Amino acid sequence: MKVKLGCFGFVRDIDLIRTAGYDTAEMDIYEINSQSKDEFKKTCSVARASGLTFNAFSGFMPLTEHIYKDSFQFENWLLYAEKAAVRTAGLGCRIWPFGCGKPRSIPLGIDGEKAKAKFKFFVEEICHIIKKYGIVLAIEPLGSMNSNYLNYISETVKFVESVNLENCMTMCDFRHMVKLNEGFDEIVKYRDYICHAHIDNPCGMERRFPMAGDGVDYDGYLEALDRAGYDKILTVEATNYSNFEKEAKKTMEFFKLKGLK
Repeated sequence: MKVKLGCFGFVRDIDLIRTAGYDTAEMDIYEINSQSKDEFKKTCSVARASGLTFNAFSGFMPLTEHIYKDSFQFENWLLYAEKAAVRTAGLGCRIWPFGCGKPRSIPLGIDGEKAKAKFKFFVEEICHIIKKYGIVLAIEPLGSMNSNYLNYISETVKFVESVNLENCMTMCDFRHMVKLNEGFDEIVKYRDYICHAHIDNPCGMERRFPMAGDGVDYDGYLEALDRAGYDKILTVEATNYSNFEKEAKKTMEFFKLKGLK
């Protein structure tokens, strides 16, 4: 299987991702957008010097936001999206994996259809903005611990179809598929809608680097991506580790054993 191997990280991790042997770094939108002009200029210099690509940026907004609330500042977040699109596209971005699990979740006691309509409107407006910069929004199906809306790939595909914009697609994430006991054949079935993929060790709540001998069977997921003809980015989304560089390298060794590198 020919894929680009990515690793999630922050600006401080760029050099570590490079030395571990990854092709691309999936950076945090909120971090990039929060930087001053001088800080962002330095980030661009570090990024260019790394030799990595920066095709994907995730982490659009803090999980403390709630899109369904009347107080949600749509206009402010759309201005934020414009600024983020300019900055991330300048670094080579082509895709925003879009989770926003808590912000899109629908609490009990409110009009569910109204909340869904708000989220759809928000997605549509973001897609219109980022299309100008050649960026695709990949709506991420999330496990039930992360969100109560758009959990399965099939469900998310229906949402994407309802949005009906060429730069709105979906993706797959090993952790969430395992937690939901979702069949990996769904990746093959909906291959035309899937433009990005995540992987990590799904045991427990903490996201850890997948490694050989960690007790997890990753083969079904990787084989499904292969059968789907997936040739895009497979990003390791690990946010809990004791030694980033060491563990990132071990995961790269694991990928080589699987014939991915």
